[in-house]
Amino acid sequence: MAVAASTVVIAVAYRFGPADQTDELLESIPEESIPDMHDAQIVAEWMPGRPSFDAVEFLSNGGTYVSTEAEPDLDQTLLLPLLRVLKDDCGTEPLVLLDNPERAFALIVDVQSAEIDRSRIIDAIERANEDYLGVILDKWGRKWLSIDLLDLQRATLLKESGRLEQLRESVSAEHSLVRSGGTD
Repeated sequence: MAVAASTVVIAVAYRFGPADQTDELLESIPEESIPDMHDAQIVAEWMPGRPSFDAVEFLSNGGTYVSTEAEPDLDQTLLLPLLRVLKDDCGTEPLVLLDNPERAFALIVDVQSAEIDRSRIIDAIERANEDYLGVILDKWGRKWLSIDLLDLQRATLLKESGRLEQLRESVSAEHSLVRSGGTD
């Protein structure tokens, strides 16, 4: 199975059922096309009909993305500091795609500029992940990066099923691929 596809397998299995049901499909996808598929999903499925807005400003003004009743401060304590680093130190423009004025549907970052150092972005995400008991999931395309979270409750379920370490390994492998230029 392609390294980058393994993150997809776990995410699909987590949301939709056992991984063995998705393995055959994902094994048929060439690894080099995973970033293109991610970009296409963002452009064709996520963006149409959803306004985009500066993510730092949105969360600073009380908008929500991942905060839940169980972890009500995630947007302010985890995501907002990370997004500020991505914006101020890495030179990116994190965006939210809105379903409604108070809640974001997706968090994306345009990474197609030649000036953007993807390794610095990964370093920032990995530092934020060190302090979080859940998992920050960053999915890389050639043009777009999406950021999502597995909250503590979901990470605990994956840990109990033996899949959390597999997920962390696949995220690490994808970071290595991105650092080596595999998604340029």
